[in-house]
Amino acid sequence: GLPSVSGSFAARWAGTTDRSKGRILPSALLGTLSAAGGYLLYVQGKSNDSQFSTTAGILLVTVGTPVLTTVGDRIFRSLR
Repeated sequence: GLPSVSGSFAARWAGTTDRSKGRILPSALLGTLSAAGGYLLYVQGKSNDSQFSTTAGILLVTVGTPVLTTVGDRIFRSLR
């Protein structure tokens, strides 16, 4: 939700140049999907006592979400 949208605004703001700027919707969508997937992996790992799923969920939320948000901003960039 809100962290993914704010992350996409930050990626757009930080990556804006004189010639291009990022689009918020694609990067917010990628960030939200990866955050939700990481959270679901974490919950599944906790409920099944799976250390692998728990760790994968934590890594997806803490590392994967910012990376995918940045990549989404770079891929769906529009020229001015």
